[in-house]
Amino acid sequence: MNILLPEKRSNQRETLQECIGRGGYLAFRSSFQSEPSQLVAAVVASGLQGRGGAAFPAGRKWQLLRGSPFERCLVVNGGEDEPGSRKDRFLMDYFPHLVLEGALLSARAICASQVFFYINEKFECSQGSLKRALQEAEDERLIDRASLRIVIVNAPSAYVAGEDTALLEVLEGKPPIPRKKPPYPVEYGYEGRPTLIHNVETIANIPFIIREGAESYRRIGTPASPGTMLFYLDEEFSRPGIYELPFGTPLRFLVEDLGGGLSHGRSFRAILPGGPSTAFLPASALSLRMEHKAFQENGSSLGCGNLRLIPSDACMVKVTLEIAEFFARESCGKCPQCRMETNTFAVALRKILSGAANLGILEQIERLAAFSRGKGDCSLIHMAAAPVLSALKLFKTDFECHLNSGTCERCARHDRVTTAGN
Repeated sequence: MNILLPEKRSNQRETLQECIGRGGYLAFRSSFQSEPSQLVAAVVASGLQGRGGAAFPAGRKWQLLRGSPFERCLVVNGGEDEPGSRKDRFLMDYFPHLVLEGALLSARAICASQVFFYINEKFECSQGSLKRALQEAEDERLIDRASLRIVIVNAPSAYVAGEDTALLEVLEGKPPIPRKKPPYPVEYGYEGRPTLIHNVETIANIPFIIREGAESYRRIGTPASPGTMLFYLDEEFSRPGIYELPFGTPLRFLVEDLGGGLSHGRSFRAILPGGPSTAFLPASALSLRMEHKAFQENGSSLGCGNLRLIPSDACMVKVTLEIAEFFARESCGKCPQCRMETNTFAVALRKILSGAANLGILEQIERLAAFSRGKGDCSLIHMAAAPVLSALKLFKTDFECHLNSGTCERCARHDRVTTAGN
């Protein structure tokens, strides 16, 4: 069940010797007996999908870079500024050598001359952990930084700064503003060089694949979604934490058996399965198995694995407004359609919450989302629409109650409790 991490961990960072004791760097050492093209073939055969949210086949990116005659770069994206996401930080804090080995293998496979660790400026522990890991690996002559330049870069603590092309702008000393695509980073990335960008968790899968082989990796998870994924349960759960599970595991097992459900035995009415950029699912979705296809068929996605349960006493208008305001703040404002959509969603939801609109505003929201589909230089415009549209579909009664009377049963109950408490 556990392929990325040791079965048990302390609250201390794993040292180089501890890493080597569990087989760390065996894959990297053995990689010199193989051609880079063989490493690429192994990742292609493994079916590894990116863990940043889009689930794009990692091996496909590697193949595209291998076909380029130009100097190549690798970026390990540790920006992770999505609210509530913790897993990349967890890996960098506690298992930096796992991340480093994955980066070294990836760089060797694509013949990269430069590696960037792009880490959120707020993650001081992660930066320190990786710096120590680099020094330990260099002291043991596992790496030669004269032949492979490795740089740790401070990433702005802004949501859009984690987008692949905005990240490239930061590396080049510019503000984090997404570029229009195509060209894509694998074609034209850092300073015009073909650039491979993976998030931290994706990189952490590489040592197992190279050490144990693609077939062993494919035996974990499902045929369409091989391997495992890290899931974060926040403090609202009885047993919060980061859990690693094979794809195909029932969602109910994660929520109830591992997480213990919401604290204090509270029930819930909605699931936000992968962070604020994913669509809401009803409570009945606990029957789903955690794999990309199953969630896509139900109108949502696993996203970054940051699972949130919405309590039964929560008003979905308030919950959705909170998310809409986040996207309105985080939009860089470059694309007029994104600027208009994110701001309009937030304004419209505030009007709905106070009852200062009529039922026609719900159709206006849907029309705006349809108009914006396929536009924008990055995917934020689509991320902002997913929770709003799904909340309207699943919990329309909440919106109608606010439009008709300026409140709903749940908000009224909360107000009564608050007044009594005062």
